[in-house]
Amino acid sequence: MRRFALASFVGFFALSVYGIPNASAAGYTNASLTGSFACFGSGYAQMKNAKGVSTWVPFNQVIQFTGDGSGAFTGSGTTNVAGLVCSGTFKGTGTTNPDGTGSATANNTPAASNPPQCPPAGAVHNVSVITSPSSLYLIGTDPNGTGWAICTKQTQ
Repeated sequence: MRRFALASFVGFFALSVYGIPNASAAGYTNASLTGSFACFGSGYAQMKNAKGVSTWVPFNQVIQFTGDGSGAFTGSGTTNVAGLVCSGTFKGTGTTNPDGTGSATANNTPAASNPPQCPPAGAVHNVSVITSPSSLYLIGTDPNGTGWAICTKQTQ
């Protein structure tokens, strides 16, 4: 459960930045995800109760990431899983196809102050779709959960 929450957080971020497709537009590249993006999303994750029994619980998350235009990105996020707040940072790489679809892999690093139930460090994989020059959608799935995020490019 811990890994999923953080993985979803990182995965959504990664997808937001480098791999969101747009069926109606053509000509997207990794450069389309240059700059800072802010995201929010939700989903469901497996979490063990006090007796060690896994239960599906909802989560909400906020993510911030910055893409360098060549497919690399870094970011941070905070996830609330059934009242448990987990934070961390991530960095990864992804690809963006000309139609706006894409995929990304990111490695997350949990905050040292996280509760022990939060996800450990690890890799997350996502798919994405660019919906306009300033927004994208991310979808992440994992054996321990699934979720989505919507990201918007931040102006400077």
